[in-house]
Amino acid sequence: MSPQDAPKKMGRPRREPGETSTRERILRVALDLFTIRGFGKTTFREIAEELGLTESAIYRHFANKDEVLETILVQFRDQVYQPLAGLRDGAVEGGVTAGVLTGLPRLLLTDPQYLQVSKLLLGELHHNERIRSFVKEAFDTRANAFLEELVQESFGSSSPSSSVSRTLAILINSFRFGWVYSKFVLTNSTVDDLPLLERELSDISSFLDEAIFKQIPR
Repeated sequence: MSPQDAPKKMGRPRREPGETSTRERILRVALDLFTIRGFGKTTFREIAEELGLTESAIYRHFANKDEVLETILVQFRDQVYQPLAGLRDGAVEGGVTAGVLTGLPRLLLTDPQYLQVSKLLLGELHHNERIRSFVKEAFDTRANAFLEELVQESFGSSSPSSSVSRTLAILINSFRFGWVYSKFVLTNSTVDDLPLLERELSDISSFLDEAIFKQIPR
């Protein structure tokens, strides 16, 4: 029997490298629709129609629309914190503020999904309690605690008091949050603005590291 005549193995076909799974396609299309139409105005049926699937096909992967949103948010949070976690493992070149801020423009502008989720979060904060709670936990409470630890570690054995570290963490995080809102929601910056935005944050972070951190006795 020739190889062509050999019986084919049954089961799920192998996915080729770079091919997107149905679950990933659902998440991408849902994110597109959530960003354009808003989470509340997007239905499972619309997601299915956009994908060329039935609603039942989507229910095989997600129980409801809230679960789709939850998956998108958790993936985004984990991706954002992954590079930041590396700051704990080595010296922060240029200072704490530089380490936290200078990578923001490239992170948001070179991956469309980062920018989409950022716009979704900031655009829905005022009327979506689920998103408001997520942003509060991930990018306020958790981010402040993360930055407070980073500030303490940057000073080594001569670290400032916990109240000073907490104040500096809130200052940096508040600026970061406001800057993202200004540049990517109010101004709608694009990849063409990347060099300008990187220079702007480099100048600001250098100023903050020089004006704040070097004034605290070690």
